[in-house]
Amino acid sequence: EELAHQARRVVAYPAERVVLDLEHMDSPSSDAVDVLANSILAALRYGQDVVLVRCPEELYRSLRQSGVRAEIQHAASLTAATQGV
Repeated sequence: EELAHQARRVVAYPAERVVLDLEHMDSPSSDAVDVLANSILAALRYGQDVVLVRCPEELYRSLRQSGVRAEIQHAASLTAATQGV
């Protein structure tokens, strides 16, 4: 429930880019993947760019299976994702 709350806050925040550091989400539950996928899709619908930082390959595959098919940017660090801002 906390993840869902935080995800809604991220998407609702008026920004051009949503940056998600996923380094520590090695094996999330299917519910967590669904919440994350829905948040990413909502951000894309609002016209926000989505950048996944250090996203594990398994998680990325799970997101794709959950419907995230759009062009998503990947970055190796928060600095790279935010261009140092």
